[in-house]
Amino acid sequence: MFLTNSAHSGLPEFNRPPWQRYGSALLSAAAAAATTLLLQELTGSSAPWLIAFFPVILIAWYGGVGPCLVSALAGAAAVLYWFVLPSGLVRFATVDSAMPLAVYLLASVAVALLAEAYRHRLAEAGEQIATHQQNQAQLDFAISHLRSASESLRDEARRESSQRKIVEDQLRISEERIRGAEAAAALRLFDWDLRKESIYVSGDVHAMFGVPADQWTGRDSLLAAIHPDDRPRVQQAVERAANAGGPAEFEFRVPFPDGSMHWISAKGNVVGHGGSLARIVGVFVDITSQKVTEQALIRHEKLAATGRMAATIAHEINNPLAALTNLLYIVKGDSTLSRAGAQYLAMAQEELKRVAYLANQALGFYKEKAAPSAVQMPELLDEVLALYTRNIAANVRIEKHYGRSVEVNAIRGEIWQVFANLVSNALYAIRAGGTLSVEARATAGGMEVRIRDTGTGISAEHLDRIFQPFFTTKEETGTGLGLWIVKEIVEKHGGTIRVESRTSDPAGTCMTVFLPAATSAAVIPAANSAAMEVRAH
Repeated sequence: MFLTNSAHSGLPEFNRPPWQRYGSALLSAAAAAATTLLLQELTGSSAPWLIAFFPVILIAWYGGVGPCLVSALAGAAAVLYWFVLPSGLVRFATVDSAMPLAVYLLASVAVALLAEAYRHRLAEAGEQIATHQQNQAQLDFAISHLRSASESLRDEARRESSQRKIVEDQLRISEERIRGAEAAAALRLFDWDLRKESIYVSGDVHAMFGVPADQWTGRDSLLAAIHPDDRPRVQQAVERAANAGGPAEFEFRVPFPDGSMHWISAKGNVVGHGGSLARIVGVFVDITSQKVTEQALIRHEKLAATGRMAATIAHEINNPLAALTNLLYIVKGDSTLSRAGAQYLAMAQEELKRVAYLANQALGFYKEKAAPSAVQMPELLDEVLALYTRNIAANVRIEKHYGRSVEVNAIRGEIWQVFANLVSNALYAIRAGGTLSVEARATAGGMEVRIRDTGTGISAEHLDRIFQPFFTTKEETGTGLGLWIVKEIVEKHGGTIRVESRTSDPAGTCMTVFLPAATSAAVIPAANSAAMEVRAH
């Protein structure tokens, strides 16, 4: 096996054509014989076998086994022809003369075999090197291809990352727009799965249903948040829409943990999946402000109707009141009237005057034509108390505490109506027995009046509603307009009213009214320095 030209660039050229290798073997043997002859002529001595052996070594390396043996045989023939045979065949036939030839030939064969083995090893190494070079070339090509593919993948990844970022930004902007629209319109999107009995609600569920986000479990949380009275109606509306396959619309109330009541409107459509009704998709809208506006409009219409009716009644009863007043005046001039009858007649005139005043007050309040004047609060409070002390029960105690006072610029009839309502409510609260305390004193910039009772008090759920029109706890006799009118009159005069109440021991209610003092009002000393107790008789 011979090495190829590409086995290794530093190795000799072994793979010559046969004529070159064998020709080189013959020429080298001839050159060795000529060299031996030349040395013999020049020096008189020679070593023909040794010189003939050098071409054998060279050709063994250069040409392989065949050329090596040819060179060895040619060299042996030349030595025998020029240096041995001239000495005689007899001498050549001796052992001493034949021994160098045998050594020469054996050495030549050994060199040829060793050279061939070495050449074989070189060939294997060359093949391994060639294989390694081929593998290296393939590896380099694969690495280059992988680098190119990796760069392409990186470019693609960068493009995809850029595209993903654009999509994410667009999605984020879209979500922000949806959240902004939901917050502005006070609505939430919902997807109610009718088969799985689950519901998805977008956005902040706490703002819509009063349920913290970490406690929201879907359908169960929604149904639990709905007012118990509205829950069956909502479930019926959902079932009806699911069966009919049409739009679903319903409203319900949601009581919040802080005690406030919210109204929610649901509007959606039933959508099918695979031919079966599966989901209701729509929106929840907070319509609390709309409901408050509607209720305010209803109250306003009721108040307007009540005012018109009050004006009409006041106008209609003025004529019979005037007639009764004239008749009582005529009766009072009768000389046959007894003293007791005269007293009762005077009382009837006072009561009739009060009825006429109330009628005119109702008509005047509706028309708002009365003019303000200077009012002394202790005097006005005494008039109000005098009106009610004649008819209160014996177990009701009334106390007055008047301090320094200042004049108040107000419409007397309207302020009289304020405290008449407050005193009437306080007496109603202690109708089973208790104490009514009336306090009045000058403060910075005006007068402060407190109407305090030891009644049952006002519950917390009613306390925020007592000044709303048509709200009353007097189911049989109340109209729900008294405290609303009180608040309207007080605020109309630039004053304030506040309420404090307890239902636990000690129970009771305190109404505090502040009215600003008239300009340059004189300070009036206290009517009494100590508390005055007034008992019913």
